[in-house]
Amino acid sequence: MTQASLESWIRLSAVPRLGGQKLSKLLSHASPEQLLSMHPQQLRALGLSEAQVASFRQPESVAWEKCRRWLDNPGHHILPLTDPRYPYLLRQISSPPPVLFIRGNPDVLSLPQIAMVGSRNASHEGLTLARQFGADFAKNNLVVTSGLALGIDGRAHRGALDADGITIAVLGSGLIISIPNTIYHWQGRLRSVVRWFQSSGHGHRPKPPFSRNVTV
Repeated sequence: MTQASLESWIRLSAVPRLGGQKLSKLLSHASPEQLLSMHPQQLRALGLSEAQVASFRQPESVAWEKCRRWLDNPGHHILPLTDPRYPYLLRQISSPPPVLFIRGNPDVLSLPQIAMVGSRNASHEGLTLARQFGADFAKNNLVVTSGLALGIDGRAHRGALDADGITIAVLGSGLIISIPNTIYHWQGRLRSVVRWFQSSGHGHRPKPPFSRNVTV
């Protein structure tokens, strides 16, 4: 994928209040790169507001500059919907994230996975079982996918790591994230960390847990 094409995907992802249905409508007419070359009147005819058109076509894209700098780091990848490494099942939901930011190995996203999500304030028994289940799933060659949160999510990741398995963290917080101190010291062992942003101020505003869990 060319830099121009990737930039157009980032610009489209950063358009404010661009929901899944409107995004799907746009992409059914043209690629992001083609949309970027359209006249503002054509974009408005496709359903974009004045503010959305202005955001998409601004000469200096703040979102793209931040993403470009992030992408320069080793092990960082950006996967738009059209990338063959974009998870097939995720692409089938009604509003898939248009762009995924991967820190780690993007190839593990295509491996057989099981999702584990739960309460941040789980009981002691719940935490113990989550870690045990995570380990058992990993021993049976399943990638454990969760949200890198305190509670059940964190214990699921730890269980998979206990068994030397593969675990993926899905974060709805874009490029900048604050990781809880109790998780920070081992999160570097994760095989892949998936982040995304869409209509969220260049990826800094966390997505609600439900939206993150849909992606998990």
